[in-house]
Amino acid sequence: MNSSTSSSKLIAQSFASFLVLTVGFVAFVGTGVVHGGSGTNQWQNNVIKAERYLYAAEPVKSVVTGSSMAYRLLPEYLGTDYSNIAFAGGGALTGLQIILQSKGALPSTVFVEMNDTLLRGQDKEFIQKLTSPVLGGAKSTFAAFRTEYQPVILFKEWIKGGSGKEPEAGGPVDPDILASELARHAADHAKAPDPKQLQAVTGELKQAVDTLRAKGVQVVLFEPPSHRSLHESVRSTALRKHWEAEFPKDRYDWAQTPNPDEYETGDGIHMTGDSARKYAAFLKEHLGKKIQSGS
Repeated sequence: MNSSTSSSKLIAQSFASFLVLTVGFVAFVGTGVVHGGSGTNQWQNNVIKAERYLYAAEPVKSVVTGSSMAYRLLPEYLGTDYSNIAFAGGGALTGLQIILQSKGALPSTVFVEMNDTLLRGQDKEFIQKLTSPVLGGAKSTFAAFRTEYQPVILFKEWIKGGSGKEPEAGGPVDPDILASELARHAADHAKAPDPKQLQAVTGELKQAVDTLRAKGVQVVLFEPPSHRSLHESVRSTALRKHWEAEFPKDRYDWAQTPNPDEYETGDGIHMTGDSARKYAAFLKEHLGKKIQSGS
């Protein structure tokens, strides 16, 4: 009997201690003294990016959607009026659905990456977890429940003295790595996309883009720079022709596709830090001209 009573008391004390620590941690994070960290893997980094958009203190004016190619357009390149929810391993359709299913105010402008990464479709499991009303309510109210404030992540940031920012893709291009990666990409880019898959994705994309436009959101379509050999490949050329037919330039806003020779990539598709900074400025300039012209 005494043993049972002692066990119950120990459990109660442990629960009380856990509750006190949890409340204390929630309150501490709520003060804003501690900043969130970056993830320990690709999935966590994608979740953190999405949560920062969904739970931003102020409505975001412009949002970038896309894949790891647009992922390189870091917040410090774009500025405080922009949020980047381009996901490594994903595509623009996932970001578009997160925007459409968000409970917050819609952005003024949405940038949509247009290339073969759209063929990946939506990551429905990712979207479902992010837009869960139960978890979403807790994370919206208490920052401590968001992924970037997980104790393991905060400890990692403290150890390395990080700031929670995405690392910049820096350093000179290694010619051997570039040649190897271009050879790897060449096989996929030598083939045109599957017509049925392309048609299904196009339907989803059109619905998302036209829904945003109907709600007063300016949608800017853009094709980020890639190595010329991939830019001019069978796959890229076929997709470019298809997108321009489905989203004609006299009805949809397209950012001009830049000369690929003016941008560097480390592997044929991902821009270096300097090139990503340059391309971010290019997109911002495009939007600025549109605002000035009133179109």
